[in-house]
Amino acid sequence: MNDPDITQHSWRSVLVTGVTILSALDNENIVWVAGKPLVAIDCFGIPSDDRIRCYLELGCEEKGLGRGHIWRIKEELKQDRS
Repeated sequence: MNDPDITQHSWRSVLVTGVTILSALDNENIVWVAGKPLVAIDCFGIPSDDRIRCYLELGCEEKGLGRGHIWRIKEELKQDRS
């Protein structure tokens, strides 16, 4: 993998869920159950930008098929932190 955001971490949790279950789950609880930040992979464009931002703020990595604007959210968060 060439993505340093993923390769620099030791990811261990996988959550596979359907649309109905995902929309009912809270980001903070998902990370708490996982025990540490995780990679969220979205194949259907389900999470809103606010939900993606929340995952990133919790230290997670977000990957989305057809969601090329996630890099923009990451850049905004970097600017907010500086």
